[in-house]
Amino acid sequence: MKYQRISWQIAISYLNLALTLLLGPLLIASLTRGLSISEYGVYAIFSATIATLVVILDFGLSQYIVTKLSGINSKKRLNTFYSLLTFLFFSILLLFLLITLTPIDSLFLKILNLSQYHSEFTLILLMIVIGVQIRVINSYLNSKKQIEYQNFITFIDRSLWMIIVIIYFFIVGQLTLYNVILIWLIGKLVALSIFLIGAWKEIFTFISKRKFSNIYEGLKFGVPLIPSLVGIWIILIGDRYILTFLEGTQSVGFYAFAFSIASIILTLGVVISEVLFPYISERFHKKGNFMILFNASIKYSMMIILPAAAGIFAMKEEIITMVSGPAYLNSAPLIIWLIPYVLLAFFTHIFYQNMLLRSRTILLGTIFAMGALINIPLNLFLIPKFSLVGAALATVLTYSFMFLILYLYSRKQLFLDYSFIKIERILISTIIMAFLVYILNPTTIITKLLVISLGAIIYGSLVLLFKIFSKKEIVLIKSLPKKVFTRIYDYYNAAK
Repeated sequence: MKYQRISWQIAISYLNLALTLLLGPLLIASLTRGLSISEYGVYAIFSATIATLVVILDFGLSQYIVTKLSGINSKKRLNTFYSLLTFLFFSILLLFLLITLTPIDSLFLKILNLSQYHSEFTLILLMIVIGVQIRVINSYLNSKKQIEYQNFITFIDRSLWMIIVIIYFFIVGQLTLYNVILIWLIGKLVALSIFLIGAWKEIFTFISKRKFSNIYEGLKFGVPLIPSLVGIWIILIGDRYILTFLEGTQSVGFYAFAFSIASIILTLGVVISEVLFPYISERFHKKGNFMILFNASIKYSMMIILPAAAGIFAMKEEIITMVSGPAYLNSAPLIIWLIPYVLLAFFTHIFYQNMLLRSRTILLGTIFAMGALINIPLNLFLIPKFSLVGAALATVLTYSFMFLILYLYSRKQLFLDYSFIKIERILISTIIMAFLVYILNPTTIITKLLVISLGAIIYGSLVLLFKIFSKKEIVLIKSLPKKVFTRIYDYYNAAK
């Protein structure tokens, strides 16, 4: 029954991801048409600011919650979480007041030459305060294995504002940056309010006891992760700033497009490992056989990452022209160089989870900080020599370094069951599918979509032909659709 629940949660996570990916292009179309070019540039800067600071300012506590609170006594988990949430709220609120009531915000905007956007920046700071709370709330729901509810909160947080902006632009025909950011803030407030209303009994229980616990333990676990979070940000974003300085914004556009495709492939695989991690953590802390789930995480992620990467490699020009037109064909060679990044980043993520289980957060922070220190000079050396390919190569080399260090640490702790994973069969199925897709060479949008669909059918057929799934796995997959409506009813009935 637990494995059926996991399968359902993975399906819900992919549905949420699919909806977000569907709304993304519509949002970009609305923003680029409704805002001026300069306003859209400011939006991009503010968006990166939110994404970065929300991750850094949770002090690693979201990782502590999902790693250490999964599977523990529910009363202890409740008290620990609300202690951490209270601490975070007042800490970030104090920081917000410090910035807004002093010249710090004006100085920051002046350095970026954005002084005219002071009101918008204040809303951005409020979003960061709320965003940090939502991030740790999602980790709490994850630790409770309420993945369906967590996905609902995530969808409201990330997608509600997109829907409103898209509809607003469709009706009015224009946007202002202030309105966009205000709508974004409202979306986050709605997501936070939904959780607080639904959790009123837990909140009342915590307030009535007023017993704060494990704040020091959480910070001791989480703060050492900050260098790793900053390091990841430098590795994934820093090359774009260097490209802007050395080659201009057009080069950044080509690189960002190719990297976004690679990121989509990686995200499709990481979803499974994120859903399984609370179960892995629970088994680890209860001294159970957690390696079964680690192997399942690797197998099912590889079944998605490998064919997706191979299919995009085989149809890179066709996909680029279908999505963005021939103007972005310069991104095609970059996709070839970024595919190794996807594989390296995925296994780095798996090793990262293993080290979180063992509370090796200081070592993690050191490794990712070293990666960032390596990445910057690599970009400065390779971009002038190889242009965009140099940026991609710097990313691959940086992740190769981090992968190697994490592998050397984890190789005696993670035991792969190759008879279960069947990686060679996945590879053979992937190669056959990619070759057939490549020789078809579709030219129109309709034929491209048909070939992509055909590739999925071919790959799925080969998966069954080569018996990549065991009989038990096939039974579980077949039972899932029958349980969809029952699961929906049970979930919402229990939530009442």
